[in-house]
Amino acid sequence: AGLTTVEATVLKKLDCMASKLGDEVMNFLKGICVIGGNRFERSLLEAMFQTGGPSEFGSVNLIISDLVRRRVLNKIDHTAFSFKTAMLPRVQYSHMLASERRTAHLRVAGAMSKLKYPPYTVGLHYYEGENYTKALHWFDLALPGLIEKREYTKD
Repeated sequence: AGLTTVEATVLKKLDCMASKLGDEVMNFLKGICVIGGNRFERSLLEAMFQTGGPSEFGSVNLIISDLVRRRVLNKIDHTAFSFKTAMLPRVQYSHMLASERRTAHLRVAGAMSKLKYPPYTVGLHYYEGENYTKALHWFDLALPGLIEKREYTKD
C-alpha cells in the first residue's frame, strides 16, 4: 500500500515483535507512539498506563525494561526514553485503526493534563482524540500564552 522499503522492513519487524511480545506490550507501544517527538518521560508513561491501582498493562517498568532490552527504546537517562528509530512510531501510527489512534490520543491528553504539560499540547491530543469540547477548553487556556509569544516575536 505504497510503503517504502524501509517502512515495509519496520512493519515486518513490528509484526514479528507482536507475535513475541503479545497484545499487552504492543498496545503499550501503540499508546506511546502518539506522544509525538522522540523523547518521553517515564512519569508520562506511568500516568498514561497506571490508573491508581495495578496497571492494565502490568508493570510499566517491566514493559519499558523489556522494550529497552529488545532495542525498541533507548534509555536516555533514568527519567526519559526515546524510540531507537524515528521510523518505528511513524509506521506503527500509520497502521493503527482510527479508533486505536483516538483512544491513544485521549490517554496521552489525560496523562499530560495531570502532569501539567503545556495547554496547547494537551489540546492537540484531545483534538486528535476527537474530544472537541476538551480540546477547545485546553486551546482557550493556551491562547493567552500564544498571544504573548506572538507579540514578543513581533518586535
